[in-house]
Formats: sequence, structure tokens, C-alpha cells
Amino acid sequence: MKMLDIDIEREFASIVRDNGGVVLPDILPHPHFLNADFVFHMQRIVAELKCVTKDNVFSGNNIDKVNLLLSGAPWKLDIQWKDIDEATWKKLPRELQVEITKIFGNSIKRRIAKANRQIRETKDNLKLGDYTGLLIIANDGVTSFPPAAFINAIQLTLKSSFHEIRHFIYMTVNM
Repeated sequence: MKMLDIDIEREFASIVRDNGGVVLPDILPHPHFLNADFVFHMQRIVAELKCVTKDNVFSGNNIDKVNLLLSGAPWKLDIQWKDIDEATWKKLPRELQVEITKIFGNSIKRRIAKANRQIRETKDNLKLGDYTGLLIIANDGVTSFPPAAFINAIQLTLKSSFHEIRHFIYMTVNM
């Protein structure tokens, strides 16, 4: 069975248009600010879609950091990054999951930071100050990081300092 290759941005824009939302690139083809993707006026939401297509989990630097963490105190586990999958992830101590998530969460954090800025600038420039920020993250390529860890990385990042984003939706596409 052949996997569909969904153009996430195009499909989302179509769904938003069909359901009463505004696709900002339609009305702001050349904005003078870093805008978000969608506005839902009835729900008072400004939303930004981020598609994650590159799997940086297997970069040598990340693997070395995780393997050092796994073998270090206080865990001293006899496993390597290559042994971590959805089943073994659930067995790791919560504190260790958080530390591993921090290592791999940098690319997610950069995307969230940009989305936060896009939502803030859209709210400011379009006078939508009382609207809520929504981040939509479509995982379209990260297969080495369990979904629970991906979601945990999003939650940890949002807790830090990105105040425009109040809610997020995580989904996998084309996988």
C-alpha cells in the first residue's frame, strides 16, 4: 500500500477556508511583519502551523550526548541510544526522559520560538490582542523520537517563556 504524500500546508489552508477561518497569506500576500498562518475570528484564535520534516535525532552530537547521559550517574544504564524505542522509552525514569528530551528538543524549541513571534506580531499588527495563540505541529518526518517524547518536548518548551501560545495540536502526517 502506497503512503499518501499530503501537502500539509495546502490541505490545512483548504480546511481552514472551508470552515470559516482566514488564511492570512491569502489576504496578506506581502506583509510587513512576520505573520501567523490562520485566524479564526469566531473562536478568537490566531494559529501557526509548523511542519517538522527533518529528523535531527541521529546527529552524531545528539547521540553522543544521550549515550553519555545514559551511562552516567545516577542512571548508569547498560543501553545505548540505538536501543531506545517506544517500548523502552516508557521504561526510562521520568527524569531521564526529561533530560533526553532537552537534548533533542532544540529544533522544536526554535520552531516554537518563531511561532510565538509570528502569533505575537499578527495579534499586534491586526489588533487582535485578546485572541488566543494556537500552535499546530505536524510531524512529517521524525520517526526516531517517540510521539510521547515529541509532545513532552513541546510541553517543556511552552512552559519556559512562550506566552503567546496557549494551546497546541500535535499530529503525524505521511507516516
